[in-house]
Amino acid sequence: MVATTVGDVLGRRDRAAVPGLALSVFERGEASLWCDGITSIADPLPVTQDTLFQLGSVSKVVTATAVVALVARGMLSLDDLVGPLLPSVDFGGAERSLTVEHLLSHRGGWQGDWSLFNAPASHDTSSLATLVSRARDVPRHSPPGGPVSYDNFGYCVAGALVEALTGEPFDRAVRSLVFEPLGMTNSVYWADHAIWKRVALGHACGGRSLAAGSEPWADRFPTRRALWPQGGVVASLADTVKLASYFATNQDDGPLSPALAAEMQKPRGPSGGQGTHVGLGWHIRCASGEPVLTHTGAAQGSFARVLVVPGRASAMAVLTNSASGPSQVDDLYDWYLRDHLGLVPEAPESAAPPPGADRLLGTYTAVTRTIDVIAVDGESAKVRVQDTGPTWAGDKAYRLRFAVGSRLVSDQTQMEYGALEDVPWVRFRGRIHVREAAASPNA
Repeated sequence: MVATTVGDVLGRRDRAAVPGLALSVFERGEASLWCDGITSIADPLPVTQDTLFQLGSVSKVVTATAVVALVARGMLSLDDLVGPLLPSVDFGGAERSLTVEHLLSHRGGWQGDWSLFNAPASHDTSSLATLVSRARDVPRHSPPGGPVSYDNFGYCVAGALVEALTGEPFDRAVRSLVFEPLGMTNSVYWADHAIWKRVALGHACGGRSLAAGSEPWADRFPTRRALWPQGGVVASLADTVKLASYFATNQDDGPLSPALAAEMQKPRGPSGGQGTHVGLGWHIRCASGEPVLTHTGAAQGSFARVLVVPGRASAMAVLTNSASGPSQVDDLYDWYLRDHLGLVPEAPESAAPPPGADRLLGTYTAVTRTIDVIAVDGESAKVRVQDTGPTWAGDKAYRLRFAVGSRLVSDQTQMEYGALEDVPWVRFRGRIHVREAAASPNA
């Protein structure tokens, strides 16, 4: 059978659901680019390699790179405690153990989605510091250094470190630490800086125009300033592939030494969601025994994904302007790994339920989600997930089978499970949810 081509995959795109898409594949030192569709259904212009897209949480790779660039300059170390670096912030006791590495590897212990609903609306230069000053108010699932849990607030704290150590607003510091060394000349945070460029505007699922206020932290465009470290970059395809290709090659011509770039790619702990482990800024999974670095990003009706295979010195970046983008991006992810590189993503291996599996029964909560483990029977568990949104609103039931690595999996989704100080938790979409009877505002 002839392998699927990228043209075949792009040809299957539902243009009504995903109005615009930009794709780049980097290999053998060169980037190939494909651009298709329009920037907006309201005012259609062709998507080009220089069209700006919101990267959403792919921005965390940029923030982590900026922090590690400060390590390269000798201004801090990954083992440094965060408290002395931000002495005006009350961390509620966490300053005794919270390190820089914990922030970048999602192990700060916070229910970090709290920040999405509590970021100040102001675009004043003090907005990030104002958000971080409320660290004591952020709900916790564990002390620092606990299990990995996707943490938007932790990345805001990392951004505050960048501001404190450089003495500059976050966006200016990132420009000198990351964008300029990588030649990312079409990457911005401000709407004021984007308005004179061609911009892909986000669309709701199905390609509908995005309603103002549909994501409370957004103010339509762009992300609120206090949230820039976790999801604020607006960049072109050409720039995004520069970021991805830097980590694909680890050459000594960027913001980090090859050793520090490789340090960001080392697994820091088992995770769920986008990978099976986390690095610094990156999620990590394996395909045919090779590590694959990845990060996705969703923001105001846009969806992006960056994928890096260091062992092949290859990378892929996909940018879309639709909340329906994941389906197209998933097709391209499969094409890139399976058909283009000949790699097979590792699949979970089924396993017998652990002794005492009934202990998983109960209700688990996080900031916007309730998970009920309703039944455990035979080789599987029955689970109900209720999302209050706004990103994943809905109510779904799953039948999940037990798998190696303390996982519950199906064709549609997966969870992980564990316990901290004998308190059970489940991890869904990368976030820790603590069994309700044990949940508390601060651990």
